[in-house]
Amino acid sequence: MTYPCDRVLVVDDDTDILDALAQALREEGIQVHTAEGADAALLDLQQGFLPDVVLTDLMMPGRSGEDLIDDLRRNPATHDLAIVAMSANAASLMRVRGKANGELAKPFSLHTMDVMLASVC
Repeated sequence: MTYPCDRVLVVDDDTDILDALAQALREEGIQVHTAEGADAALLDLQQGFLPDVVLTDLMMPGRSGEDLIDDLRRNPATHDLAIVAMSANAASLMRVRGKANGELAKPFSLHTMDVMLASVC
């Protein structure tokens, strides 16, 4: 699938999921940065990587994906950034509705991710 965006930041504390999503996106020709948590994602952004979309897990130790979304929305430089939230917890996804541009309920297929990213990019 071809996306109208070509830079994605994937944030997840589960390295297996992080690696699988990054590999699938790279196979589509997308430039991918990965971060094992909200703080690592913010550091990546501060160091100059500005993605077209952030794909973030919500349930992470320490600062959650919801905290990351709130930080991104408060910052003028990232306020309008497309964000897709991922979680196996329906209540977590409900809490970010209206803050995130899209939601993916885990587990999801790569096709479902492709369709979601195509819709938000």
